[in-house]
Amino acid sequence: MNVKQRQDCGHPGISAKECYSRGCCFDSSIPEVKWCFYPKFKGMVFVVSLL
Repeated sequence: MNVKQRQDCGHPGISAKECYSRGCCFDSSIPEVKWCFYPKFKGMVFVVSLL
């Protein structure tokens, strides 16, 4: 995902653990961009049980 497409999912100084607990992605390798951000939507997945 392009860093410009990241939608903020946290707050300044959020830890990776707290970010992941919100169901979000964390990447602090690029300075001055959102580190905690929502994952890119890839569509819905349906699971069907045949039991």
